[in-house]
Amino acid sequence: MIKRNSRSFEFKLSCVKQMSEHYRSAKSLGKEFGIAYSLFETWYRIYEHHGASGLLPRTP
Repeated sequence: MIKRNSRSFEFKLSCVKQMSEHYRSAKSLGKEFGIAYSLFETWYRIYEHHGASGLLPRTP
């Protein structure tokens, strides 16, 4: 079974806010944190459609 690294809600929200309020690109954040930039783009789309609550961890 593959273990996924889950990021905290606070981390996701901070990254999304940097993208929207400080005009940081997903690629620059990806390089800074060593994470695929597509993940930041996904978080941003979720944030646009569902707000901050969309970034909360899903519980089974």
